[in-house]
Amino acid sequence: VFLRSLWSNRHWIRSELRLSTLPGVVGGPFAGVAILHQTFPTGQVIEASLKCQLTRTVRHHKSTTTKHVDMWSSTIHVSRSLSGSAPGTTAIPISFAIPYDCLSTKTGTGGSKGTTDSVRWLLSLTEKDKVGAGAAVFEVPVFRTSSSCKDYQLDAQLTEEYLEKIDPLTVLRRYNM
Repeated sequence: VFLRSLWSNRHWIRSELRLSTLPGVVGGPFAGVAILHQTFPTGQVIEASLKCQLTRTVRHHKSTTTKHVDMWSSTIHVSRSLSGSAPGTTAIPISFAIPYDCLSTKTGTGGSKGTTDSVRWLLSLTEKDKVGAGAAVFEVPVFRTSSSCKDYQLDAQLTEEYLEKIDPLTVLRRYNM
């Protein structure tokens, strides 16, 4: 089962991420292009999620406990890839606005005695509504910079044509309303 899972996800494992904002900015943008080494049928929606995860490790005498807490997350659904991709690949545009009150990436900083906190930002891509279809996960750098802004707004026109259009009636029907 493990080997079959690796074989079926081999395309996702080789995925690449090309960032246009390096690093991602707290109170600013996170943008780039994910290159998936697989082609998809027309209309296949890719779900891209960016999340900030706080990991707290507490060491007691002989035991250690680790807790993961999602501090913030956002998801977009991309229904159209960028044109001009290399054969056998799909280029997915990614763009998020990161709120000003989010945490920056940090590794292993000591809190109180025996406590270690770290903050990771994870970008994951999956096929929407397909369980077990594979996933690409990237750990990305996100920091507060001199360009951080409390009221940053993402320019929606940059990615609007690539995002899935949501039909409210379809959503209501899905939930029998």
